[in-house]
Formats: sequence, structure tokens, C-alpha cells
Amino acid sequence: MNRMTHRSNLRLILVSLLVGGVMAGCQGLLSPEAALDYGQAYLDARATLMQASEDPDPVTRSNAVEALSQSLGEEAGPVCKQALGDRYPSVRFAAAMAVGDLRYVPAKPTLLAMAQTGDQSELAEPDKRVFCAVIYALHRLGDTTYTSELGDLLQDSEREVRANAAMVIGKMNEPSAIVPLKMQLADEQDPTVQLQLVEALALLGDQRNVDRLEAYTKTQIMEDQLVAISAMEHVRSPRTMPVLEGMAAQRYPPRIRVTALGSLAKLGQVDDAGFGFAMDCVREPEKVMHGAYEGRKQVSELEVRSLQRLAAITLGLMKKREAASILHPLLNSPDGGVRAASAMSLMKLLGAYRPVETPADEPAVEQDKREAPEPVTNVELHTSGGKD
Repeated sequence: MNRMTHRSNLRLILVSLLVGGVMAGCQGLLSPEAALDYGQAYLDARATLMQASEDPDPVTRSNAVEALSQSLGEEAGPVCKQALGDRYPSVRFAAAMAVGDLRYVPAKPTLLAMAQTGDQSELAEPDKRVFCAVIYALHRLGDTTYTSELGDLLQDSEREVRANAAMVIGKMNEPSAIVPLKMQLADEQDPTVQLQLVEALALLGDQRNVDRLEAYTKTQIMEDQLVAISAMEHVRSPRTMPVLEGMAAQRYPPRIRVTALGSLAKLGQVDDAGFGFAMDCVREPEKVMHGAYEGRKQVSELEVRSLQRLAAITLGLMKKREAASILHPLLNSPDGGVRAASAMSLMKLLGAYRPVETPADEPAVEQDKREAPEPVTNVELHTSGGKD
């Protein structure tokens, strides 16, 4: 569950909303040859994510929480709020991060109950990895009561706790965090946590670690490369575009290329060649993988599905509606991550075609009352050894 980065489960109240009638109506639409009804395709995608939020597989649920929060915004709030009670820590982590990103106020009482770690109530969060995300969500909602505890979590004996603490600190954009992050990086021995610390410092504008993050894009460990590439798009550096353009070049493995293309698309750069490559990765991921390695490496099914999932996400970022007919059939993929990624991208591409009317079989959902969170003031982070 390392970093449990935003892979989210959506156990939404009212999972039946959209699922019954919409999915029954979409079965005849999942052929790429058929003319695609964009409004119906949007509903199909939403229904797929609602179903995924109740999937037996916690990874699929986590993916669905993240996908819904990114594609529906505040409308995904009730789903994320309910997912805070999931029995799997990785799902609760994803839900708390999503609640923080959305600043979904109605979830605040649940978060406060989860933060009472010394309490014996059923809602108290027993997992410090998840507690990091709870602190982040509360901080985003204007409650800094627990923010300073991240300093101690940075020094926890569990590497996943340290990594999660570093990740959420980087997202908080608190300048006071730079010193404790640097202190921890100087002593950190675990490579995974080191990378997360470097990413956090780079996001906070520390130039030395911006350069180190760029170096991680060239490492031999692909998972580290993927993390670094995705982080580079958020770093304010004149090197960002050249680095991403280089990683999108043909000499790099397909998963690296398609991730770099997605980051470039987020920054507004899309070209026909890159779009065509992403389409190929969705249509025929196995063929693309075998063609890239030319027998030098045995390609696993896990790698093939990972490429297809990453490419589906990238197509959504490229904002070319013609990708919809390729993504739509993947709503039936046996892989939960591929289904969630494809559904999320379809909703992004086809949002303008979203039907105005609520489907007849969808129960009306009473909107949670919201109030604007208090502005967050700068909060100093403390390590167990003293103030920063």
C-alpha cells in the first residue's frame, strides 16, 4: 500500500443509481464499429464507475474513488465520504485524499472522528498510513489541529508511513515543511521514501530537489521513473517541458512514453504522433509492448494492462473526442483499473454531452449542505527532535 496514491474505492450510497437501467441500455453500445451516442456513452462511463465503487476488489474500488473525484468533482463527495468507512486501509487512504482534494465539507465530522487515534470508538483510524491522508483532508478543510503531527510521522519506523507523510506534506504547499523534509532526507535510507521526499521538496520549490527529481526520470527503475515523470508536470521549472518531451521519445519503453505524453497533455501540448501512439496502446497494448522490446524482454499480462490503463488516462488528458469510440468498449474490460481509467477519460471527453435530465431509474440524491472552509494559515511542522 506504498503511498496509496490516490487509487480510490467508491462505495457510494445509492450505487444502484444509474447502474440498472443505464447498464442494461449500454450492452449494445460497446462495439467500436457502432456509431457512438455520446450522451449514452457518458452515462455508461458513470455507471461503470459507480459499479466499480462497490467492486469486491479493493484496488478497483480505490481506482473508482479517484476516478470519480477527478471526473465528477464535488458530485463525488458522497462516494468519497462513504468510502472513508471501507474496511481496507488503501481505500480509506484514497477516499481521504479525494475528500481533501475536493474540500468536501460534509465529510469533516467523519474525518474528525477518524483523527481521534487514541479513542476506542469504531471510527478512530488505526492505521498511521491512512492517518496521514486524514490530516491532509482536515488541513484542506481549514482544520490544522493535527497538521504538526506530520513531523513525527515523517520519522515513523514504517517506511510507508514516512512516504505517505512526505507525499501529503508536498501537496499542502507549506513552506515551513522544507526544513523537516530536508532533515529527514539527509537521514533516510529507504529508496522509495527518498524519492517521495525529493518529490515533496521539488513541489515546494526547492531547486536542488527539482534537479534530483529530473534525475529520477532517468533511473533504471521504471516505477520510480513513472512517479518522477508525473511529478515533473507540477514542478515550476524551465526544464519540465524538455524533460517530458525527451521521455516521450520512441527510444523509451511504452509505459514511460505514454505517461510522459499524458503529462505533456496536461501542460497543453498534444501532437498527432503522440495521440496515435496512445490510441495504439489502448487498442493493442500487447502488440505495442512486444514491438517495443522485440523479444529482448518477456512481457507480463500485468505490464500489458498497466500500459492500457496509462494510455486510457492519457487519451482523456489529450481532449480529442475521437478517442471515445476506442475507450467505450473498455468499460467491459476484466481489469478494474482499465475500466476505471477508461470511464474517467470518457467522462472528461464527453462532459459536454452529459444528459441534463436525471435518468428515471436514478434516485434523487439530497445534496449535503456545504460551508466554505476556513482559510489555512501557515502551520509549522515539528519533528520529534524539535522545531523546524
